[in-house]
Amino acid sequence: MIDKFIDEGFTMSTPSPPQVTLISCLTPAPTNTTLQFVWLPTGDYTGPFTIIVQDSAGNPYGTSAGGTFGGSWTASPTNPLSASGSYVAVIQTSDPNIATDKIPILVTQFQTISTKFDGTTVGVAWSNPPGPSPTLAEIRLRATAARQDFPPIQNFGAGTANPNPAILPPTQAWYAMVAPVVGVATGPWSAPSPILRSLPVVSSAFAQIANGKVTISLITPRLTGYTDTQQFVVSLYADDVPYLPAVTLPSTKQADGSCRIDFVMPDNTWPLPGGFVYRFALRQANATAIGTEGVRQPFPPAAPYVTAINYAIGTTDDSILVTTERPPGIPIASGAYAALVDSSGAVKSSATWPRFAGSVKFSKGAAAGASIAAATVIGVATGLVTTDTIPVLSLQPVLSSVRFDGATVTAGWSAVAGAAGYLMTIMSDGQSVAAVNFGGTTGAISVPHGDLSVTVTAIADRSKGPPSASTPVIVDPPNISSVAFNNDGTATVTFENVPANAALSYEVLDGEHPIKTETLAAGIVIATIGANLLGPERNLSIRGYAVVATAALTSTGPWSIAAPLLNKPPSQVAVGFDGRNATVSWQGSPSPLVTGYLVTILNGSVPAKPPVGTDNTSVSIDCSDLPNTGNYTVVVEPKAGPWDGKSAAPVALFESGFYMSSAANVSPNIFPSLGLDMSSFDVKIYLPDLFTVTPTVPLPDGPVFKLAAAGAGDAPFVYILTIPKGAGSAWDFAQQPVRPTVSQAYQALMTWLDTNQATGSGVQLVAQAIGRMMPQTFAETPLYGCGMDAANGIVDIRAGLILRVEFEAYQYQGTSNPYAKYLNGFVGANVSSYEVGSTFDANGRWLLGFDSFLSGISQYMSVPKPQPTSGQLQGGAGLPDLFFDGFRQPYCRVVYPGTFFGQGDSGSPYPYYNVALVAAASLGDVVTATNNLRQHSADFGNAAILYFRGRTMVTVCQRVWINGAPLVVPVGATVGNILETLGRRPPLMSLPLTDLQLMRAPGPIVTNSGVAVTGFGVGRSMPVRLDWNTTAIRNQPHQWLDLPLLPGDRLTIGD
Repeated sequence: MIDKFIDEGFTMSTPSPPQVTLISCLTPAPTNTTLQFVWLPTGDYTGPFTIIVQDSAGNPYGTSAGGTFGGSWTASPTNPLSASGSYVAVIQTSDPNIATDKIPILVTQFQTISTKFDGTTVGVAWSNPPGPSPTLAEIRLRATAARQDFPPIQNFGAGTANPNPAILPPTQAWYAMVAPVVGVATGPWSAPSPILRSLPVVSSAFAQIANGKVTISLITPRLTGYTDTQQFVVSLYADDVPYLPAVTLPSTKQADGSCRIDFVMPDNTWPLPGGFVYRFALRQANATAIGTEGVRQPFPPAAPYVTAINYAIGTTDDSILVTTERPPGIPIASGAYAALVDSSGAVKSSATWPRFAGSVKFSKGAAAGASIAAATVIGVATGLVTTDTIPVLSLQPVLSSVRFDGATVTAGWSAVAGAAGYLMTIMSDGQSVAAVNFGGTTGAISVPHGDLSVTVTAIADRSKGPPSASTPVIVDPPNISSVAFNNDGTATVTFENVPANAALSYEVLDGEHPIKTETLAAGIVIATIGANLLGPERNLSIRGYAVVATAALTSTGPWSIAAPLLNKPPSQVAVGFDGRNATVSWQGSPSPLVTGYLVTILNGSVPAKPPVGTDNTSVSIDCSDLPNTGNYTVVVEPKAGPWDGKSAAPVALFESGFYMSSAANVSPNIFPSLGLDMSSFDVKIYLPDLFTVTPTVPLPDGPVFKLAAAGAGDAPFVYILTIPKGAGSAWDFAQQPVRPTVSQAYQALMTWLDTNQATGSGVQLVAQAIGRMMPQTFAETPLYGCGMDAANGIVDIRAGLILRVEFEAYQYQGTSNPYAKYLNGFVGANVSSYEVGSTFDANGRWLLGFDSFLSGISQYMSVPKPQPTSGQLQGGAGLPDLFFDGFRQPYCRVVYPGTFFGQGDSGSPYPYYNVALVAAASLGDVVTATNNLRQHSADFGNAAILYFRGRTMVTVCQRVWINGAPLVVPVGATVGNILETLGRRPPLMSLPLTDLQLMRAPGPIVTNSGVAVTGFGVGRSMPVRLDWNTTAIRNQPHQWLDLPLLPGDRLTIGD
């Protein structure tokens, strides 16, 4: 190696000794000792140089020639260097007197090399070689094919080096070497000493005690290079501080190849003090090396305290849940070990858990007479087992009764030998919601509502036995789904939510007192309450509960909510239906249990709309979506929470009455209707005998009016007047205000009656029947209802009308007044009203009377009859003149002149120029007299004529009622006229009407022969539906208010 530094060419210059930089001993003494030298020339002298080796006394051991930069020297076999000798070297130039100083050299190795590796740093120790002690030492770390040198250090017999894995491959074996150093001289390297780098891992640790000594057994897996008795250094730390001196112990090879090290705790060191984390660690060791310390394994210094053991029954095996408390002084995470031991201490089953609670499984029956022992576990280390064992309870109590009242579960069970008490547990969805200890065999627990079950467990000290079989609690009360009152007077109560395997038990209460109890067979959930219990004087309710009974166990659930038996229906149900909305009102049920009402619209027996609930005694229901073809009724039933009471009798939704047509291109008209579809029908009016002599000619049978004899079942009525439906009938409307076909048919019927000796009252009865019941235009209402023929200037007087007579006095101011011709004439004087009513003469003949009092007196008082002269006739002055002989007749007509007097006229004695009253015994005579007056004829025929003198005006009036107050209005006055006087008429536009009710008295009309049995309802009336609003917009709605009133009409206006 030195040859590469030797230059064979020397310069001839002044000799100068070189500067020696390195002397290495390649082969130690005493055999073939070889030295290698490295120097640097000084000056310009480059050689030759001679290497001379001497001992400390100057004795030579040989020379060797060197090159320009160094050389080598090998001891002669015949003169070897001694391992214990002290030697120096001199480098001599060509001038023997010029040489280097003596340089000490080292020719012997360090001895007894040992290593200790902590995973990062290699500690190396050695002993000095014989001879002079070197001042420095150099450490070298080697792998199989690599090395790492470190700078020299002071020679204190030990040193450290940090291996670089980038230089020393971790997969190769490592060694340490040391060489002595003095000055520039390095001695020979020591033999390689192995470095132990394995990390022993404690895979298992456990403690045992024998003869008062505690032995900790540590198990570590066997690694490559381990011997069967591989040594380990065992260290015990407390909070990572050495607690006991480390000790090197041999190991024992286990069956699985692992190594077991038994560490016997020194006397008086167990138990270990609490409050520390104790850990064991292992290091691989041999005679010259100690390896790296493995992971420190925590070890539990104390056993846990067993707080509870719970026995659980499994399908194939049973188990015990053992709960322990972490021992004091173990501040790190740990677990537990538990064992089922018999009376001899033999382990029948065991388990380890990474926490302080877990289960020990075992074969059924193995727990009889057994106990539980436990130990603390930290990682793979198991501490000493407790000596405080807990007896196991392995028997189950048997439940005999379970009762739930909605808040509390009460249970009873059988006793278990050895139990100190019993734990009653309520479960819900697999979770305990309540658990209470009881000393006896009964218990009660208040619990929240839910899916509940109950179990009972025997307990003693910290031991809990297996729970009883879980018994479901009947937690839900039955629901009373319906209460129905039957036609036979009984009530049917249907329960639901009764378990399929349960029976229903119920009781009926009067107030708070049970008056009936019954348990039904399983599967029957309908209770029938007899009519004898449903007296109206009782305040009844019903409730029930479910019960499941077997030979061993009876389980009962809570009472249902008591459902009132509302056997007192609402009364006075009234329905107001305007075509879109139905307003239903009623008198509430007297029961104090009523919480509201349910209003249902039925089509036959099927609900036409969803029922409407309310807590008031009235409700409005939108019915605009109902088809008009249904047969609708309204039923009101009381409610008590969700339960129905006895309903009131159904009331028709649609009210028979008079309705106005909204059809376009026809004269406004009114017609009777029996149904929501507004279809036409044959109007039948039942009549008494109309004739003085039964007609022998066929009765009228036309398309507008038909008169027929009544049947035997219609007695006591004799005739039936039919206003038929069909083409050409009174149900046909056009644009004419007065329909000619109807007018002609009416006149023909009146003439036929008069011709065939119908009585005056009979003719008037037929006229009123037609006027009040026939479909008619508004213009026909005063014509047929009041006999007012405006086109011909006549009014046929009928009972119930009022004559309002406006008298005038004549004012005369002579002729001297220049304005006399303007001021002379009639002026208003007074107004008198004469009420027309039915009277009878002394022979019982029906007549029209103008005053009930005078009508009676006049029969016995003679009033002169005016005598006509050439068409002139004495005019009357007032009411008495209406009672002259011949004027009191069944027929009377007011005939108005075609032209009335001017403002300045003084009057006329001719009746046809005045408002004349024509009276006659027959309708034909009245018609004849009327025609003669119209023709200014002086022939009055068989009629009596009367007019009031002067410019007197007669207005035919009628009495109506407005909001209950009577009011006299002219014939022809309309609803709109009344609203105008009250400031309530709406604008003439398409608006629906509300807050307006018109009731029309039927007069003497009978449309149902059954009144002969039920009685004629004097107070009855039929509605005229001005408020009928099938849609918000309709054609010409203001014309509905142009409907003329008839006598007896009652108009109610809401405020």
